[in-house]
Amino acid sequence: MDRKTVLTKTAKGLMEVTGRTSLLPRELRNVLSHVDGKATVGDLQRKLDGLSEAKLQQMLVRLIREGFVREFVSAPHSVSPSSQFSTRQDPDFSDLLKHDKAEAERLQAAEAALVGAMVRARAQTGANPPAADTARHEAEARREAEARAEAEERARREAEEQLRREAEERARWEAEERARREAEERARREAEEQARREAEERARREAEEKARREAEERARREAEERARREAEERARREAEESARREAEERAKREAEEKARREAEERARRE
Repeated sequence: MDRKTVLTKTAKGLMEVTGRTSLLPRELRNVLSHVDGKATVGDLQRKLDGLSEAKLQQMLVRLIREGFVREFVSAPHSVSPSSQFSTRQDPDFSDLLKHDKAEAERLQAAEAALVGAMVRARAQTGANPPAADTARHEAEARREAEARAEAEERARREAEEQLRREAEERARWEAEERARREAEERARREAEEQARREAEERARREAEEKARREAEERARREAEERARREAEERARREAEESARREAEERAKREAEEKARREAEERARRE
């Protein structure tokens, strides 16, 4: 038995906490009253903070040994993702009820035997009591035994009903807990999927934006290069045109100067 162990009351334990019997000292009965089929040993120690772990373990061992509680289930120490949401076989509560019914019947038979022994002992202590007194004592003993048997039967039925309700409540709680874990896992997966899609969309937009900027930058550089070449070509043509006009002008002046000198030379000779 460790801190993860969950305990549940037997029919004998239910009769003790409901006041049908009074077999335990107050401290043990207080511990028994906190056993509800859902709290672990660790939970019990937190509720009973005045008890040390060793003392609580000792008291629980005694309650188990004397048939007031039994181990219901040990909670898992860890839950792996692959098994966290697997469907688990629920315990067979009918077996619990059958066992508690048998325990109650055994106690009832033992108590009836004790009453019979007391009647026989009482009859033997009398010095040859009259038959009427013996019959009266036997009738009283039978009535007491019948009343006790009825009370025990009623307590047994109430204990079975309480066990059934506890089993249903435990099954409901486990189903809700399983549904909660499954919903959390589903929400986690959906959130991861949403984050993945958003990251992919963001990466796609960033890649498109980068490609757009690179295309614009490339177009800008190409336009600048084209403008530079056109400007250089225009400057070259203008320079060539200017040189051509200057050469023509120079040739014209030289021809005119030559013609003038030749005319002067002819005039001088004449």
